[in-house]
Amino acid sequence: MARSKLIGLVLAAGMFFAVRYLSTKMTQCPHRKTTMPRDPSPQTGRGRCWRLMRGEPADVNTASSPPSDARVNTGIERGCVALLPRYQRRRPVVEEEKVFPLAFALIVHTAPGQVDQLMRTIYRSHNVYCIHVDRKARRSVGLLSQWAQCFHNVLVLQEVEVVYGGAGLVTAARACMRMLANTHVKWKYYIILSGQEFVLKTNLEIVQILKLLNGTNDIEQYPFPEHLRWRFETRYSVINGTMMTRLVDAKPAFKQNITLYKGSMYGMFSRGFVLFILESKIAAELIDWAEDSYAPEELVWATLNGLPGAPGGYNVTVKHDIALNQVLSRAVIWEWDRVPCHGKFVRSVCVFSYRDLPWLVSRPEIVANKFNSNFDQLVIDCLESWLHHKAMLSETINMNWYHYRNVPQSQQSTCKNCRRQSM
Repeated sequence: MARSKLIGLVLAAGMFFAVRYLSTKMTQCPHRKTTMPRDPSPQTGRGRCWRLMRGEPADVNTASSPPSDARVNTGIERGCVALLPRYQRRRPVVEEEKVFPLAFALIVHTAPGQVDQLMRTIYRSHNVYCIHVDRKARRSVGLLSQWAQCFHNVLVLQEVEVVYGGAGLVTAARACMRMLANTHVKWKYYIILSGQEFVLKTNLEIVQILKLLNGTNDIEQYPFPEHLRWRFETRYSVINGTMMTRLVDAKPAFKQNITLYKGSMYGMFSRGFVLFILESKIAAELIDWAEDSYAPEELVWATLNGLPGAPGGYNVTVKHDIALNQVLSRAVIWEWDRVPCHGKFVRSVCVFSYRDLPWLVSRPEIVANKFNSNFDQLVIDCLESWLHHKAMLSETINMNWYHYRNVPQSQQSTCKNCRRQSM
């Protein structure tokens, strides 16, 4: 009798642990897969991705191969019937998001699978999107143009060939500005992304952050460093796809006496500021003058933002600083930052790995740069799953609103010059 009871207890315990083991396996975040099953609530502490986000050890198969871009291309080639289901996810959208539409510009030159995953995460039917595909991109990237045929709010163009250090980025961004400004959607902010970035906030969280800015831009801006003035004091031109210096003639100073600022290509621009870039005489003159400079995208947006009267602009310093977190647009680790990069550095920028997840999910910025699915797909998959889970909750949680209210640009958000914002 006692022996049969003991055998029964052993069998029951075995079944309990077997069920628990299978349940755990089913909820783990699979490595190197584009689409993940929904992870459980982060409060439960279950799921591989949530353990990685907390910095806990987890079984990670780094030898697995990343998802093939060929699969994405095949899906695109099969047309809208294959493409639409990936975007029509059951994801609630609250009224606060609908009355505050956003415009996104994606500057793309590679990795269509990664771009597809980014678009899948940020896509909302009430927003508008412009995808600029580099003219020299491979055909597999060019297939992204099919998106324009499937979505009423996605525009795709191939305006220029972008060369590192050249004026192509400014041209591509302005082309998207022009197209999005002519849509029927009266979006509030224009957000520039690259195809190798990934968002850190849901659409609702982005909306609430931008509402705090109240029409002020989020653009990195500080006086142009003396040791980098060679960038616009020397003429540059593109020769055979490479930026080359022209030493035969000096570049004249800009004809108007304005302060030149340095910043980043990527930021969050108010609608009024975008219209100012497209329509004002001084913006056209500055962009034309900077065209033969080195990396003009790091000069024109910041300088225009610092002009007196620029919609949403300001004259305070807003600079990348890991400790201060002033630039809300981008979380990035440069090689000289005193923050560990668990991935690898490419052109002095950290390419994130899954071991960077605890840092990424703690950041206040809306976007992180940069990711490479061929290097580490898991970090992108986990962020996508985390964001989808938060979007399903339809609420903003664990947000440091005190920080957003106290960055320098938020202090300027009286927006006296933003009358055109409501146009």
